[in-house]
Amino acid sequence: IRMVPNYTIFYKDRSQVVGGGVVIYVRDDVEAYEVDDQGLTGIIGEQIWCTIDLNDEKLLLGCIYRPPYANYEVMEEIVQKFMVAR
Repeated sequence: IRMVPNYTIFYKDRSQVVGGGVVIYVRDDVEAYEVDDQGLTGIIGEQIWCTIDLNDEKLLLGCIYRPPYANYEVMEEIVQKFMVAR
């Protein structure tokens, strides 16, 4: 993981393979918190979610890696993540 000055980093490494993973960088002057909600996690191991506070509103931001071998079930799960996040 590459650290960037003045940014908070949220990341998930691959659990079974060295290298890869997903990352979200958020500027330090923006309030952000990692979200670890069971409704947003599942068989897709490479995903990270965070909430960003914007004035009186909250923004849920996610980063999901779609593997090249993704079959219908994996693609359906990715779509479901966004439906849960709404």
